[in-house]
Amino acid sequence: MVSVADVRTDRPAARADYAEKGFCAIDSVLSTEEVHKAVRRVEAVVDGEYETSEPPKMRTTPPGDTSGALVKIDQPHYSNPSLLEAIAHPAVGEWAAALTGASFVQVWAVNLLYKPPGGAPRSNVGWHQDDGYWNEWIRGDAFTMWLALSDVTESCGPLRFVVRSHTWGAVGAGDFFSDDLTPAQGGVIPMPDKEDWREEMVLVRAGGASVHTRFTFHGSGPNSSLEPRIGLALHLRTENSAIGPAPPPEYPDVLDDPERCPIVYDGRNATPPPESGPRRSLFRSRRSAKGRS
Repeated sequence: MVSVADVRTDRPAARADYAEKGFCAIDSVLSTEEVHKAVRRVEAVVDGEYETSEPPKMRTTPPGDTSGALVKIDQPHYSNPSLLEAIAHPAVGEWAAALTGASFVQVWAVNLLYKPPGGAPRSNVGWHQDDGYWNEWIRGDAFTMWLALSDVTESCGPLRFVVRSHTWGAVGAGDFFSDDLTPAQGGVIPMPDKEDWREEMVLVRAGGASVHTRFTFHGSGPNSSLEPRIGLALHLRTENSAIGPAPPPEYPDVLDDPERCPIVYDGRNATPPPESGPRRSLFRSRRSAKGRS
């Protein structure tokens, strides 16, 4: 049986979950209006309508695909820079800093994940650790915030996390593109002695989020609801990370461009973030400043 994770509204409780379980669920990062803007921009990218002449780094399905497969688009903000309003939102950096104790947080990559309705197994995301896809590029303290742009219910294929799997380290097994969601993929994923496979699903409203470490096993099942499940996976790093020799082709190869890899928190010469309340953004896209909607 898969339990439902507690959704936190305060940062100390979320931080405790993140440290103990390897992930946490957050009630609100974006407002309803901000979600609506982001959804319009995401749907445009899915449909192949780009603000710029530059396509995304990679996409798993062409525009107009009706197979029911998961739509995964890497670096969608290259094509629609107005998505930076959500990607570089001040609350992203605030929450990330509060959860990790970091004094510097940068969004170094973004995945758009659009799970069509209909219940097709091809929309599954198999059990995996993000570390298996990053370890030759971003090392050290890197993690993911999955930002919900639609209400996440049990029927829409929510993210499922294996509790405390972040303590297992780099396992070297699992596959994002597998549709096999049996526990430990039937023994393919090795588990340390005296550890058990205990899953929790994250159900949040649109604008909420989950955050997980690079070693936390996670996956998601088919979307059997009537609406698409829409999210942005923001891959983040702190001052305790290091850059490897070369990125995979779907990831940014230059990290000093604020419109591709925005710094969302920099408190190295400032006081720690408050436990609640707004904080001024340290990054604002030049394109966002022009009033795109």
